Amino acid sequence: MGKRRTKKGALLKKCEYEKSNGQFEYRYKDLSGKLVSVYAKSLHELREKEDRIKLDILEGIKPNYNVTLNDAYETWRKCKRGIKPTTLRSYELPYERYVRETIGCTPLSRLTYSQLKTFYIGLSQEKGLKLASIKKCFQSDPAGT
Repeated sequence: MGKRRTKKGALLKKCEYEKSNGQFEYRYKDLSGKLVSVYAKSLHELREKEDRIKLDILEGIKPNYNVTLNDAYETWRKCKRGIKPTTLRSYELPYERYVRETIGCTPLSRLTYSQLKTFYIGLSQEKGLKLASIKKCFQSDPAGT
């Protein structure tokens, strides 16, 4: 049996499929044994999703593709322990000002490197922020708590 390839000639891995509409599909069994399909517009995007799924399965996490950046931020805030209120506030202010209403509503499964890069460039050029200020939007405390 020959290797399966896309219409453009790229080699497909096991559990990867190219649909007739040009989308790509990855099928896998989740932690409960249920067959799940994930779709993407490009093979590169599909493989990024595959990598995240494989990591989640190794860590015992059930993927939820509707979790937004804001949801993840709120979970992070609830888990913060042992830091001063002023320190926590120094993390919250930049997030609330620059992230929450812009890319914060984006599901993590759809957040791409190019979106983040565009967001960072926008903060720099349109808002006039320096690199140190931009880093504060996504930093956590050095102690990792």
